[in-house]
Amino acid sequence: HSAMLARAVRLVGPFLIILAQSPFSHTVNGAGISPLQVLARYANAQVKAGVMEDSSGLVYMCKCLVFPGNLLRQPNPFAAEMQVVWASGLVLASERTESYVGIEQQEVLLGACWCILFGVIVSIPMRRIHVLALFGYSLFGCLLFANKFMPTAQLGTAVFCALHEKHEAANLQREKDALANQKATPAPAVAEKLPKGAEGANESAGGSSKKGSSKKAAKRD
Repeated sequence: HSAMLARAVRLVGPFLIILAQSPFSHTVNGAGISPLQVLARYANAQVKAGVMEDSSGLVYMCKCLVFPGNLLRQPNPFAAEMQVVWASGLVLASERTESYVGIEQQEVLLGACWCILFGVIVSIPMRRIHVLALFGYSLFGCLLFANKFMPTAQLGTAVFCALHEKHEAANLQREKDALANQKATPAPAVAEKLPKGAEGANESAGGSSKKGSSKKAAKRD
């Protein structure tokens, strides 16, 4: 039970970190960079430009994902107007993201955030870390290195959970392969050993039969 609980924490923990809009890094101006804020900023820009409708499926999905984080950022989440928070979800999630304009390779940032989000979501029903999440973390790390940004503890926790779960899955697969090889390998043939009493009886029977045959041969002669 403890192993299953630890696996659940490693799989669900990164998703909760993303859902809370916890920053994975900070810009030069100190603005937090979280995957959901990056995606919300992109969707909000598409809606403003008329490329995407406010009722589209992508916008609805982004509103669903940013709603918990937006609610937690309210001064009093329990007294907040739920309808207002929902309707202005993309705007609230896009606050303090103006400094994202100065980030180099913004396409890489957007792709990394999509990979991280979908990889973490798919990993939960699969009960193992999906390679898409690892690819997203790698892209995000390259972006941080290119822009000389520092990772946060939240990013370190998410990456640690992913790598640890990948390591545990590899160990489990090796154990399964070793067990399968043991079952497939035939056991060496072992000569049947008779009890000592039975061996003596056989020897005595053989000796008596030899003596009887020699006596019969002498009488014939």
